[in-house]
Amino acid sequence: MKKKLITLFVLILLLAVYDLLFRNQKLGINLSIFILLLIPLLAYLFPCFIKSRAAISSILLAAITAIMVTFINTTLSKVTGIVFAGIMVAFTHKVSLRSIPYAIAYSIFNLAQAPTKLYNGMRALTGKFPRFSKTFRYHKLAYVPVIVTVIFVIVYSIGDPEFASMLNSLVTRLADILDWLAQYFTLSHFLFLLLGAVLLLTAIIPIGAESLTEKELKQQDNLLRKKKKFIKIIPDVTFNYAVAFRRSRKLITSLMNEYRSGVLTLAMINLVLLCVNAIDVIKVWMEGQTVSNLPTDPKYVSSMRSSAVHEGTDALIFSILLAMAVLLFFFRGNINFLKGTQLLRQLAYVWIIQNALLLITVAVRNYYYITDCGLTMKRIGVYAFLLATLFGLLTLFFKILEKKSSFYLVRINCWAVSILFLLLSCVDWDPVMAQYNISHIPKEKLDKQFLLWLSDHALPVLVAHQDIFISNFSSPEKNEIKKDALRSRISDFIFKYDHHTWQSWNYADYKVYCFLKTQNLLQ
Repeated sequence: MKKKLITLFVLILLLAVYDLLFRNQKLGINLSIFILLLIPLLAYLFPCFIKSRAAISSILLAAITAIMVTFINTTLSKVTGIVFAGIMVAFTHKVSLRSIPYAIAYSIFNLAQAPTKLYNGMRALTGKFPRFSKTFRYHKLAYVPVIVTVIFVIVYSIGDPEFASMLNSLVTRLADILDWLAQYFTLSHFLFLLLGAVLLLTAIIPIGAESLTEKELKQQDNLLRKKKKFIKIIPDVTFNYAVAFRRSRKLITSLMNEYRSGVLTLAMINLVLLCVNAIDVIKVWMEGQTVSNLPTDPKYVSSMRSSAVHEGTDALIFSILLAMAVLLFFFRGNINFLKGTQLLRQLAYVWIIQNALLLITVAVRNYYYITDCGLTMKRIGVYAFLLATLFGLLTLFFKILEKKSSFYLVRINCWAVSILFLLLSCVDWDPVMAQYNISHIPKEKLDKQFLLWLSDHALPVLVAHQDIFISNFSSPEKNEIKKDALRSRISDFIFKYDHHTWQSWNYADYKVYCFLKTQNLLQ
């Protein structure tokens, strides 16, 4: 009972903090404070987390991304911070969990059950108090005293001006309080608090999810050889051994046929990919082109390189997934323990290396595309995907070499992708993109509308280079449109910044505001 009351008190206190930090606010230092408050609370409620390396790692990731929300405050950092907070909750609740996919599944199940936990908690809470029917059993007895008291109050207020003044002041204050309550506790506010209660119940009250945890516990990092068990049906021992021998030979023959099929498959697709890589090395690496016989028109070159990058990336995604699927199929079971499979392994290693070369080709194409058209978030995302895919190929190589399981492959790669998202969320990309495009892209090819679509964090770069940014001698009207758009962006940012309170503060916006102040643009 004492533990339940403490949990209820903590929940109410956290709900008040949640309301103070997030109501009518944008995400900034409030999200950082909330996540950093949640970490010691989870450590106190679930002290066994110290036994889990996954739980400790998730807490470190959540803490770093929480800090990045305050300092960087990009959409990516906010989303990453929220997702890592959910993963942290899962790993602290269930210290037996090891992989991020199972942690995300647990968080989703926990969130889905939070409304039920809230309903059951409210029922249990109301059950501790007398029923309303018993409490107001004698409510009819209060009618006459209340009516008589109201009559005397009215009579005394008429006869005594001082009492009437005091009564009028009391009624006015009571009306103000009721008006404030009506404005504060609106339907939207109630739904906001309800959402907060659901999120907090998800964070501090775990669920069973035994089937989920048991399923993950059965997964192993290392492959195990599966042996067939032959049941003795006929008591004749000689006959049963003969049957078992024939069956084992049949299994070995089946594995050998699978091995031959794998060798033939990998040999053929290696030859195909070798031709593709040879062409790409000559045309892309050496000649610096994505297509042959390109015209000299810069716009056409950019268009063709854009098409080549997008098509190459799509083909890369499909080919890498297909490559992993093919290798996982042939190295899924007992064939890993079959003697004399060196040729299959060597072909698999060659296949992985050739896919790594394909990665480099797409990276070179993307580099040419950036030098032609500028830097965008999608083109940065291409490099991020290439890094994740390269790590996936390395772990696939290690899986085949050390006879690791598919669970190991998924677990390691998910942690790698999480770290990659953490690194991406530590950079404010919009000022970087604006600075690079303005500094390296010719004026006639500069996508000025794209620069105006960047976040407010890019405003210092745009203001510092506004002469280059709006230069269009052939169309003065477009210059004025760009000037008005830039001035509108500045005024909108200043208005929003001045009307936000400390809960929404973040260093990135503060830095932009200080720059505009030094440029005397705060009027």
